[in-house]
Amino acid sequence: MFYDKLAAPPRPGSLQEALCILVQRYRQEQRFYLALANLHQNPKEQQETFDAYKRAMYPYIEASGKRHRDRTREILDKAFRQGPIVIRPLSDKEKREVKDD
Repeated sequence: MFYDKLAAPPRPGSLQEALCILVQRYRQEQRFYLALANLHQNPKEQQETFDAYKRAMYPYIEASGKRHRDRTREILDKAFRQGPIVIRPLSDKEKREVKDD
């Protein structure tokens, strides 16, 4: 209600702007789930429609997912190039050093 009665956009960085952004995000989410609930086609078409709608409503999710996937791939490639992790028992000398600390 408050969001709908604003005469002008809120001042950038203000609490009012934060509240308006939050309300807008909640409304987007509500419309998203409403559209999801109204999908009543066959499962394949339903999934395609859902994916298209999700990309349209939340384009940043796909971009952040790609960045996360790329970063994860880089980390795994680096770990793979380092070779296997070798675990060996501590020698008696190393055991004494650990106990002394």
